[in-house]
Amino acid sequence: MHVASRTLIRICRLASTGILSMLTCCVSTSQGYAQSACQPQTGSLSITIGSCSDRDVTREKTSGSGAVVDVTGGHYTGQGVVLRSLGTHSIGLKLDGATSSAVLSDSTISTAGSHSYGIAATSGAQFVAEKVGITTSDDGADGVLAQNTGTEITLRNLDIVTQGPSARGIRVLDGAFVSAEQIAIVTEGSGASEAIRVENGSEMTLVDADISVLGSDSWGILVDTSVFDASGIQIATDGANATGVDVYGAGAWGGLGSGTIETKGSNSYGAGAGAGAELSLEHFTITTSGGGAVGVYAWGAGSLVDLSGPQSSDG
Repeated sequence: MHVASRTLIRICRLASTGILSMLTCCVSTSQGYAQSACQPQTGSLSITIGSCSDRDVTREKTSGSGAVVDVTGGHYTGQGVVLRSLGTHSIGLKLDGATSSAVLSDSTISTAGSHSYGIAATSGAQFVAEKVGITTSDDGADGVLAQNTGTEITLRNLDIVTQGPSARGIRVLDGAFVSAEQIAIVTEGSGASEAIRVENGSEMTLVDADISVLGSDSWGILVDTSVFDASGIQIATDGANATGVDVYGAGAWGGLGSGTIETKGSNSYGAGAGAGAELSLEHFTITTSGGGAVGVYAWGAGSLVDLSGPQSSDG
């Protein structure tokens, strides 16, 4: 668990209970930024130093790659904004680098295009979102992407919908950290679509989530050589060869406390661990339906599924 941290967001979390005021405090006292209105007030926006804020504005990028709001240094605050991007490899809000940060609230983001992300934070960027809706459409279009050691994202009260194959609701990789609560995710697409994917030495905590996975060969939560800790989650999959929770790889650990998993489809799986991973289930109900469906599984040397806490399985 991240008990102590030196990052900007976590220091300010101790001083403020409101997510929006949290990073504003950091910006005004630690960085000395002035929160002026962003210019221009329409179209794409690039921030390399200093800070600015958007309130009740719409920004749209209608073609090509790149971001609607691109922060490579400094701070962005958005409240009541609409960000729309159209085009391959486009991004609604992008943050890159340890000097980049943003807070977004009461806003919506939509992307349409292959590998077009709603939010992408990389290389040590810091990001906070509250009451945000994200919709992506096309293959490989993740809702939220957190990448690289030092990158930290805090999410609260988000609705994420991805429509396309290999599109993840939340993806955490290469040492990044995400803390999320009160999250709803719907993925619609077959072929390695995951509502949540945590991989390559990353960490995620999740409290209170409703996850729906519509499509074959997909996962609710996939943890690959990383750490995942969750409670109060409901996962439903509908499609052949779909899995509710899968933790695998040496050193990988998943802890699920209280919740339900329901799978519908042939050869579907409720929850399990493989290739040396460990999974702990407590106060969980797992229901599977379809030929060849399995409630709980473990495979590979060193893999462990701990069922010592109360739970039930039906399938």
